[in-house]
Amino acid sequence: MELISGSPKCPGLTTLLLQGNKKLVNISGEFFSFMSGLLVLDLSSNRGLTRLPEQISELVSLRYLDLSNTNIVKLPGGLQELKKLIHLNLEFTWKLESISGISNLWSLKTLGLLHSKMSIDLSLVEELERLEHLEVVTIDISSSVVAEKLLCSNRLVQCFKEVDIKKLQEESVRALTLPTMVNLQRLNIECGMRDIKIEKINSSFGNKSPTAPYFPNLSSVFIRHCNDLKDLTWLLFSPNLTFLEVGFSKQLEEIISEEKAVSCVTEEEATCITVPFPKLKNLTLSDLPMLKSIYWSPLPFPCLKKISVSGCLKLRKLPLDSNSVVMVEHRDIHWIPLSLYSQRNINVQPNAIRLRRNPLDFTSTSGAVPKEIVINYKNKEWMEGFEWEDEATRLRFLPSCMLLGIF
Repeated sequence: MELISGSPKCPGLTTLLLQGNKKLVNISGEFFSFMSGLLVLDLSSNRGLTRLPEQISELVSLRYLDLSNTNIVKLPGGLQELKKLIHLNLEFTWKLESISGISNLWSLKTLGLLHSKMSIDLSLVEELERLEHLEVVTIDISSSVVAEKLLCSNRLVQCFKEVDIKKLQEESVRALTLPTMVNLQRLNIECGMRDIKIEKINSSFGNKSPTAPYFPNLSSVFIRHCNDLKDLTWLLFSPNLTFLEVGFSKQLEEIISEEKAVSCVTEEEATCITVPFPKLKNLTLSDLPMLKSIYWSPLPFPCLKKISVSGCLKLRKLPLDSNSVVMVEHRDIHWIPLSLYSQRNINVQPNAIRLRRNPLDFTSTSGAVPKEIVINYKNKEWMEGFEWEDEATRLRFLPSCMLLGIF
């Protein structure tokens, strides 16, 4: 069906689902004339659709509009009349050039802008700031000036659910400072900054404790083509991370740096930061020629299912021992920097970060059993020179290692 036409009299219609019609090209203006009660309109995945009629303004009750994965070039002026619109999805609109006037949709709570053609500029940032009810935003950031403006907007950053930061000018962003983003779930970074820093929480902001995690809901992180980065120690502040993919970053040497971890974690923060990666399920490392370490000591990894390593020939060891990757009853494990122990006159070994409580003894934990894990690797020589924590670790994980052509 290439054309939807006519003017059906459906004042009681509340939901209209027209998604996934590969042949749909046009919707006539009169089609919406008698649908004043329509609440939900889904036009997603209609790749032939390039425009909407101005008469969409007659959908005065519309709350939900999904235009994702369409080839809409611009939004009709009539869209600004939809004062009750709460949800607008414009993700994957590869030809959309502008959403100027979006601030007129003053009821908007959810706005999806990820992977659309248009570039976010300062005027659009100002429009977004005027949307007082906005709660959820997905967005691409590809300008250093815009990045600075957006990431300094305390209200907007708390709306971010998914963020892609790409192609920022290297000379303008030597260090990318990430503010606290409590609702952020997915983060993709592809640019040439030398460091990623965390903006410390203001204890009065949002009635949050100064020791709360900075990214409590962040579950997926992708770091690619960040050729000047040395480490990703800021991931310590993402306790619920489940998927981590790092690749094509020529200078990356460590995932978590011991030196940075000791220096950047305060005493207050140490009370709420658990052992790293407690919920990580999938770790992918590819084309990291300088990578030498993920973490400086073995980690429990209670949820880990898969590790994939390719093009990381200097990474001789994984942070695993014979007690890693087991199912155990949940317990809080806190770690604090060596310097803080020194202040408390507690004897610890030099150059170590110790558990605040005794380490979990997995061998004596009732009901603890090994979990299945897959360790994929692409370079045979990598496994030939691999170093295990001890013989028990080798026996535990060697059967899980698989040489693959691709993964």
